[in-house]
Amino acid sequence: MTGWYICTNFKDGGFGLMQSVGPEGGVVFRLGKKEKFGIMLQSGVHALTYVDSSFEESYWGSDGAPSVLIPIGFGFTVAL
Repeated sequence: MTGWYICTNFKDGGFGLMQSVGPEGGVVFRLGKKEKFGIMLQSGVHALTYVDSSFEESYWGSDGAPSVLIPIGFGFTVAL
């Protein structure tokens, strides 16, 4: 494990159909002591800043979009 990190992210989900901003924290696990490759895990809390009205209606229906989202991410990383 290389340690924890925290950052502020802006996310655009759906090519402009939905946008959010908020803090995220994560950790990178290296795949060996001297390896440059690793697995990254992150999560956070985002405030929804914009939702296209037709997307909101088709995805969430009459309830409307939530004001807070919980993004979760994982992937591979390479140390430079």
